[in-house]
Amino acid sequence: LAHPIVSALLSAHGELIGGVELARCLGFRTTRAFQKAAAAERLPVETFVLEGRRGRFARTRDIAIWLASLGEEPVKS
Repeated sequence: LAHPIVSALLSAHGELIGGVELARCLGFRTTRAFQKAAAAERLPVETFVLEGRRGRFARTRDIAIWLASLGEEPVKS
């Protein structure tokens, strides 16, 4: 399931995604909401800063894997 999502996101954004696109992929309506979640460490994927660049970034593949996992049934013990 993740493969088509990975291909689509990589074609659109490359290996790294940041800014408004990152916030939208994670389901945030505004970049301010994304910033608040990042400050509170409540993001569903690892994000990071790059020296000499503004804002936070994430690996596109991590976003795709997270998106593919949405809606999956939780494993019951």
